[in-house]
Amino acid sequence: RGSFQRSQDTLYTLAADTGGKALLDSNDLGRGIVEAQRATGSYYVLGYYTTNEKQDGKFRRIEIKLKDGREATLEYRKGYYAQKTWTN
Repeated sequence: RGSFQRSQDTLYTLAADTGGKALLDSNDLGRGIVEAQRATGSYYVLGYYTTNEKQDGKFRRIEIKLKDGREATLEYRKGYYAQKTWTN
């Protein structure tokens, strides 16, 4: 049972780290399809291009906020790792 829980934790973490959502082990395919449809019913795709040109491999946080006190459910990657230049 511990191995099963760890595998689900891994899938959940992978989905969260990449801006996705894990639909795990409910044994109800219909419910999973309804949740997926609801999650993709209306959405926006935003692009981000950094101005930080350092290739240091560090984690860079991203935060998205809505203006004027508006509310919405926001699901997005919380950051990314910069490219790294390897030298000898």
